[in-house]
Amino acid sequence: MNITELIVQYSQGIRRLDQYRRSLDRSDPDQTDEARTVSGMLSDMRYSLDWMRRGRRPGSRKGRKKYQSGG
Repeated sequence: MNITELIVQYSQGIRRLDQYRRSLDRSDPDQTDEARTVSGMLSDMRYSLDWMRRGRRPGSRKGRKKYQSGG
């Protein structure tokens, strides 16, 4: 599996999980807890997807520093 396939799978998973979260009945306390859990999962998936697309940690302003080895 390459990164492009993984990005597609994560994007599809995010859409399905978001649809599920929106289908939950927020007036039911159990489903409200479920929605909170799913929201956390969505956040983690979006973070991972952003990392895959950019090739570095999300929120990072600078690229990776390059160190010369040797001595």
